[in-house]
Amino acid sequence: MNRARLLLLPLAAASLLAGVQPAAAGPYVTSRWTKWSGPVEPCLHAARRVLEIRRLQIDRFGPNQVIGEAGGVTVAVRCDAPGYAFVFFAFTDGAPSQVREQLADDVREELRRSLSGGGGGRY
Repeated sequence: MNRARLLLLPLAAASLLAGVQPAAAGPYVTSRWTKWSGPVEPCLHAARRVLEIRRLQIDRFGPNQVIGEAGGVTVAVRCDAPGYAFVFFAFTDGAPSQVREQLADDVREELRRSLSGGGGGRY
């Protein structure tokens, strides 16, 4: 009887794992940053322009941040002194993580080009 239970163990484990959803189906958060020189206002305007180009509805526009959303994607750009823009992404759209990471890289690059600023990268 003990041997029969041991033989059924892999079958039980496989049936449990079959119900597990892939990671891309759940919420996903990532971030990027870029550097620029100058006051906060040009950064905020560039961020707003980049989000509008991506057809994100501007949800909030504060003294140092812009937040836009569309569908299952929310993007927040925070322009901080001395010259760093932090970009945060929250996804609930179910897209594969590679697609989400590519969008995050593209938005950061568009913001960097708009600011004509230095480097940038991922957290």
